[in-house]
Amino acid sequence: MGFSVTATHVIFLLAFISAGSVAMGAYWKTQGELQEARREEAARVASFAHTNVSVTGIDCVPADCDAITSVTIHVHNGGDTSLNTTAWSYLLDGAVSTAAPTVVVTDPVVAISAPTELLLPGEDAAITLPVSGSPDSLSVRVVTENGAAAEGSVL
Repeated sequence: MGFSVTATHVIFLLAFISAGSVAMGAYWKTQGELQEARREEAARVASFAHTNVSVTGIDCVPADCDAITSVTIHVHNGGDTSLNTTAWSYLLDGAVSTAAPTVVVTDPVVAISAPTELLLPGEDAAITLPVSGSPDSLSVRVVTENGAAAEGSVL
């Protein structure tokens, strides 16, 4: 009878050790995934903080800006984050423009202009939007996908 009780204790001890090793493995895996998620969040926050976009000029049609029918906004990406121009919003005199813009990006290194959706760091974009109502002056605001904004005006 003494041997069977000892064997039962050994079996229970091995079962507890096995269960403990499984639990510890799950715990450390969860901690690793949590740490990776925190790293990704910090990288995302850093990319938002390093977005720097500016309006470098505004051209209007007609050229004398009398009864404006369309506007070309020149934007420079001075940050270190690539920006997706399809996710941008445009405010013309405080109202969101629902018109589809034409975006042409110029690479300063190779001096090539081409329609694209991605504005890399250091590149300039020319964004053309139609304007309704033919105003004589216009306030323009460009808002990027992560909330950075730049503004300018045509007087």
